[in-house]
Amino acid sequence: MGTSAGNAARRRVWPGLLVIFFVVVVALGGLFVVYQLTKPSEQLGAQSPRLTPITTTAPPATTSPVVPAPPPLPHDFVAQAMPTGLEITCGGELLVAVSSLTTTGEKRTQSGNKVVITPDIVGDTVAVLSHRLAPWAVMPGSEAQTTTIVGHANYPQRMAFNPIAEYHGDTNDCKAVVTVPGSILTYGFEQSELTSKKWVSEAEMRSGRDNTLLVATCYNDTQTIFWEFTLVSSENVGS
Repeated sequence: MGTSAGNAARRRVWPGLLVIFFVVVVALGGLFVVYQLTKPSEQLGAQSPRLTPITTTAPPATTSPVVPAPPPLPHDFVAQAMPTGLEITCGGELLVAVSSLTTTGEKRTQSGNKVVITPDIVGDTVAVLSHRLAPWAVMPGSEAQTTTIVGHANYPQRMAFNPIAEYHGDTNDCKAVVTVPGSILTYGFEQSELTSKKWVSEAEMRSGRDNTLLVATCYNDTQTIFWEFTLVSSENVGS
């Protein structure tokens, strides 16, 4: 009986031992897997090459080149005076050269209330329209209003302003230079206009324009041509 009871007790113990053994084996297996996952790499010497960090450089600031301002045009004060010469150039070539100018005569109407300016151009002469009450008929100067210079262009004989009546080139680069005692006035071209009006009537229409030079001549038997210039510089060159 004692032997049978011992055998029975041992049979009851073995299943428990097997369960404990199985649990221990599973735990060891789990620890081994965790160790494999967390252990340092055995190939530390064969590390991947380091990537050189890219350093970004800000692009150089772009600055526009400083363009020097053009020198100011000379605008010396030039008192109004009778011109001693007139030259007109187009494309750098001399078109008109006048070395002697005359001024106008004046007369009053019978009523005595109106001044009539009559260009005193007999033959091949060039005249400056001038009267103290007419802002479009003043002597040239740096603070003048409208100066009007008139001349003939006749056929078959040629006169001072024939080159103006005959000119068909580009007028944009034309300029006029008026000399007065001790000074030079330079004018840039503005526009040209054909009109059927007389010189004085057309000049009156342009009354009051500052620093303007009108050069007028006959274009044909019925029309007058006006070249209009604007003062761009006035310079004293000595007496």
